[in-house]
Amino acid sequence: MDDPDLDRAEHAMALQGLARINLVTCSTRMLWRNILTLSQETEKPLSVLDVACGGGDVLLTLAKKGQAAGCNMKWIACDLSPTAIETTASHFEAAQLPVETHIQNALEPDHSLQADVVFCSLFLHHLSEDQAIELLKSMASRAERLVLVSDLRRSRWGYQLAWWGTRLLSRSKIVHVDGPRSVEAAYTEQEVHSLAQQAGLENETVTRFWPERFLLKWKVSV
Repeated sequence: MDDPDLDRAEHAMALQGLARINLVTCSTRMLWRNILTLSQETEKPLSVLDVACGGGDVLLTLAKKGQAAGCNMKWIACDLSPTAIETTASHFEAAQLPVETHIQNALEPDHSLQADVVFCSLFLHHLSEDQAIELLKSMASRAERLVLVSDLRRSRWGYQLAWWGTRLLSRSKIVHVDGPRSVEAAYTEQEVHSLAQQAGLENETVTRFWPERFLLKWKVSV
Protein backbone atom coordinates (compact mmCIF):
# COMPACT_ATOMS: atom_id res chain seq x y z
CA MET A 1 0.00 0.00 0.00
CA ASP A 2 3.04 2.28 0.31
CA ASP A 3 4.01 1.91 -3.37
CA PRO A 4 3.75 5.37 -5.00
CA ASP A 5 3.17 3.68 -8.38
CA LEU A 6 0.21 1.65 -7.12
CA ASP A 7 -2.79 1.68 -9.45
CA ARG A 8 -5.30 4.30 -8.26
CA ALA A 9 -8.26 1.89 -8.40
CA GLU A 10 -6.39 -0.76 -6.43
CA HIS A 11 -5.22 1.87 -3.95
CA ALA A 12 -8.78 3.13 -3.47
CA MET A 13 -10.07 -0.42 -2.94
CA ALA A 14 -7.33 -1.09 -0.39
CA LEU A 15 -8.17 2.13 1.48
CA GLN A 16 -11.83 1.07 1.54
CA GLY A 17 -10.87 -2.32 3.00
CA LEU A 18 -8.69 -0.69 5.62
CA ALA A 19 -11.55 1.62 6.58
CA ARG A 20 -13.83 -1.38 7.11
CA ILE A 21 -11.21 -3.07 9.31
CA ASN A 22 -10.76 0.10 11.37
CA LEU A 23 -14.52 0.33 11.85
CA VAL A 24 -14.93 -3.29 12.98
CA THR A 25 -11.96 -3.15 15.35
CA CYS A 26 -13.11 0.18 16.87
CA SER A 27 -9.58 1.47 16.36
CA THR A 28 -10.53 5.06 17.19
CA ARG A 29 -11.77 4.52 20.73
CA MET A 30 -8.44 5.07 22.51
CA LEU A 31 -7.63 8.07 20.32
CA TRP A 32 -11.03 9.64 20.96
CA ARG A 33 -10.84 9.09 24.71
CA ASN A 34 -7.63 11.13 24.92
CA ILE A 35 -8.78 13.81 22.47
CA LEU A 36 -12.08 14.28 24.30
CA THR A 37 -10.33 14.55 27.67
CA LEU A 38 -8.01 17.24 26.34
CA SER A 39 -10.88 19.17 24.74
CA GLN A 40 -12.65 19.26 28.11
CA GLU A 41 -9.57 20.86 29.67
CA THR A 42 -9.49 23.85 27.32
CA GLU A 43 -11.98 26.53 26.31
CA LYS A 44 -10.63 27.21 22.82
CA PRO A 45 -11.41 24.95 19.84
CA LEU A 46 -9.05 21.98 19.67
CA SER A 47 -7.08 21.34 16.46
CA VAL A 48 -6.35 17.72 15.55
CA LEU A 49 -3.85 16.67 12.87
CA ASP A 50 -3.75 13.16 11.37
CA VAL A 51 -0.35 12.54 9.75
CA ALA A 52 -0.16 9.83 7.08
CA CYS A 53 -3.97 9.86 7.13
CA GLY A 54 -4.55 7.31 4.36
CA GLY A 55 -8.19 7.43 3.31
CA GLY A 56 -9.06 9.61 6.30
CA ASP A 57 -11.50 7.11 7.82
CA VAL A 58 -9.98 7.36 11.30
CA LEU A 59 -10.03 11.17 11.25
CA LEU A 60 -13.60 11.17 9.90
CA THR A 61 -14.78 8.84 12.67
CA LEU A 62 -13.19 11.15 15.23
CA ALA A 63 -14.84 14.17 13.57
CA LYS A 64 -18.24 12.48 13.76
CA LYS A 65 -17.67 11.67 17.43
CA GLY A 66 -16.70 15.28 18.03
CA GLN A 67 -19.83 16.54 16.29
CA ALA A 68 -22.03 14.15 18.28
CA ALA A 69 -20.40 15.30 21.53
CA GLY A 70 -20.90 18.96 20.63
CA CYS A 71 -17.16 19.64 20.60
CA ASN A 72 -15.73 22.53 18.60
CA MET A 73 -12.71 21.04 16.82
CA LYS A 74 -10.63 21.69 13.73
CA TRP A 75 -9.69 18.59 11.73
CA ILE A 76 -6.51 18.49 9.63
CA ALA A 77 -5.21 15.68 7.41
CA CYS A 78 -1.86 15.23 5.72
CA ASP A 79 -0.47 12.45 3.54
CA LEU A 80 2.19 12.08 0.87
CA SER A 81 -0.29 10.42 -1.51
CA PRO A 82 -2.60 12.65 -3.58
CA THR A 83 -4.99 9.69 -3.87
CA ALA A 84 -5.22 9.43 -0.09
CA ILE A 85 -5.85 13.16 0.28
CA GLU A 86 -8.50 13.14 -2.45
CA THR A 87 -10.23 10.21 -0.74
CA THR A 88 -10.12 11.96 2.63
CA ALA A 89 -11.56 15.19 1.23
CA SER A 90 -14.30 13.26 -0.57
CA HIS A 91 -15.32 11.37 2.58
CA PHE A 92 -15.51 14.55 4.65
CA GLU A 93 -17.50 16.31 1.93
CA ALA A 94 -19.98 13.42 1.82
CA ALA A 95 -20.36 13.66 5.60
CA GLN A 96 -20.76 17.45 5.34
CA LEU A 97 -17.89 18.01 7.74
CA PRO A 98 -15.01 20.46 7.23
CA VAL A 99 -11.42 19.27 6.91
CA GLU A 100 -8.13 20.96 6.04
CA THR A 101 -5.89 18.80 3.83
CA HIS A 102 -2.18 18.91 2.98
CA ILE A 103 0.03 16.77 0.74
CA GLN A 104 3.10 16.36 2.93
CA ASN A 105 5.75 13.89 4.02
CA ALA A 106 4.97 12.98 7.64
CA LEU A 107 8.66 12.30 8.34
CA GLU A 108 9.71 15.86 7.58
CA PRO A 109 9.19 18.46 10.33
CA ASP A 110 7.02 21.37 9.23
CA HIS A 111 6.55 24.09 11.81
CA SER A 112 4.04 25.83 9.53
CA LEU A 113 1.57 23.00 10.16
CA GLN A 114 0.85 22.85 13.90
CA ALA A 115 -2.01 21.38 15.93
CA ASP A 116 -2.95 20.81 19.55
CA VAL A 117 -3.12 17.06 18.95
CA VAL A 118 -0.97 15.26 16.39
CA PHE A 119 -1.66 11.58 15.83
CA CYS A 120 -1.08 8.74 13.42
CA SER A 121 -2.85 5.41 13.12
CA LEU A 122 -1.45 2.22 11.58
CA PHE A 123 1.55 3.97 10.05
CA LEU A 124 4.48 3.35 12.38
CA HIS A 125 4.84 -0.32 11.40
CA HIS A 126 5.57 0.71 7.80
CA LEU A 127 8.78 2.41 8.92
CA SER A 128 12.30 1.31 9.77
CA GLU A 129 13.60 2.17 13.23
CA ASP A 130 15.42 5.26 11.94
CA GLN A 131 12.32 6.40 10.04
CA ALA A 132 10.11 5.75 13.08
CA ILE A 133 12.35 7.96 15.19
CA GLU A 134 12.18 10.71 12.56
CA LEU A 135 8.38 10.40 12.49
CA LEU A 136 8.12 10.78 16.26
CA LYS A 137 10.44 13.80 16.16
CA SER A 138 8.36 15.34 13.37
CA MET A 139 5.10 14.74 15.25
CA ALA A 140 6.55 16.23 18.43
CA SER A 141 7.66 19.34 16.51
CA ARG A 142 4.12 19.84 15.17
CA ALA A 143 2.24 19.16 18.42
CA GLU A 144 1.32 21.94 20.83
CA ARG A 145 -0.34 19.72 23.44
CA LEU A 146 -0.36 15.98 22.71
CA VAL A 147 1.12 13.26 20.48
CA LEU A 148 -0.74 9.97 19.99
CA VAL A 149 0.44 6.93 18.01
CA SER A 150 -1.95 4.00 17.55
CA ASP A 151 -0.61 0.89 15.86
CA LEU A 152 -0.34 -2.87 15.68
CA ARG A 153 1.79 -4.77 18.17
CA ARG A 154 3.91 -7.65 16.94
CA SER A 155 2.67 -10.97 18.30
CA ARG A 156 1.73 -14.46 17.14
CA TRP A 157 -1.94 -13.86 17.96
CA GLY A 158 -1.86 -10.54 16.13
CA TYR A 159 -0.61 -12.30 12.99
CA GLN A 160 -3.50 -14.77 13.10
CA LEU A 161 -6.02 -11.96 13.60
CA ALA A 162 -4.55 -10.05 10.65
CA TRP A 163 -4.53 -13.08 8.33
CA TRP A 164 -8.15 -14.04 8.95
CA GLY A 165 -9.51 -10.55 9.53
CA THR A 166 -8.26 -9.07 6.27
CA ARG A 167 -9.82 -11.93 4.29
CA LEU A 168 -13.15 -11.67 6.06
CA LEU A 169 -13.40 -7.88 5.82
CA SER A 170 -11.85 -7.00 2.46
CA ARG A 171 -11.65 -8.31 -1.11
CA SER A 172 -8.48 -6.32 -1.76
CA LYS A 173 -5.50 -8.59 -2.44
CA ILE A 174 -3.28 -5.72 -1.35
CA VAL A 175 -4.95 -5.72 2.08
CA HIS A 176 -4.68 -9.53 2.29
CA VAL A 177 -0.92 -9.29 1.81
CA ASP A 178 -0.35 -6.03 3.67
CA GLY A 179 -2.21 -7.07 6.85
CA PRO A 180 -0.07 -10.04 7.95
CA ARG A 181 3.10 -8.35 6.70
CA SER A 182 2.23 -5.31 8.78
CA VAL A 183 2.09 -7.40 11.95
CA GLU A 184 5.45 -8.97 11.10
CA ALA A 185 6.90 -5.47 10.66
CA ALA A 186 5.21 -4.03 13.75
CA TYR A 187 6.94 -3.16 17.02
CA THR A 188 6.52 -4.49 20.54
CA GLU A 189 5.67 -2.14 23.39
CA GLN A 190 9.27 -2.27 24.61
CA GLU A 191 10.58 -1.37 21.17
CA VAL A 192 8.14 1.54 20.87
CA HIS A 193 9.28 2.84 24.26
CA SER A 194 12.89 2.70 23.05
CA LEU A 195 12.02 4.55 19.83
CA ALA A 196 10.23 7.27 21.81
CA GLN A 197 13.22 7.72 24.10
CA GLN A 198 15.57 8.05 21.12
CA ALA A 199 13.21 10.63 19.61
CA GLY A 200 13.32 12.68 22.81
CA LEU A 201 9.76 11.94 23.95
CA GLU A 202 10.46 11.76 27.68
CA ASN A 203 7.81 10.38 30.05
CA GLU A 204 5.70 8.89 27.27
CA THR A 205 3.34 6.01 28.03
CA VAL A 206 2.63 2.94 25.89
CA THR A 207 -0.68 1.20 26.58
CA ARG A 208 -1.80 -2.10 25.10
CA PHE A 209 -5.42 -2.50 23.94
CA TRP A 210 -7.55 -4.96 21.97
CA PRO A 211 -7.18 -6.22 19.30
CA GLU A 212 -3.39 -6.56 19.64
CA ARG A 213 -2.69 -2.85 19.39
CA PHE A 214 -0.93 -0.19 21.43
CA LEU A 215 -1.28 3.53 22.04
CA LEU A 216 1.76 5.73 22.60
CA LYS A 217 0.91 8.95 24.40
CA TRP A 218 3.21 11.92 24.97
CA LYS A 219 2.23 15.24 26.51
CA VAL A 220 4.11 18.36 25.47
CA SER A 221 5.83 19.98 28.45
CA VAL A 222 4.33 23.39 29.20
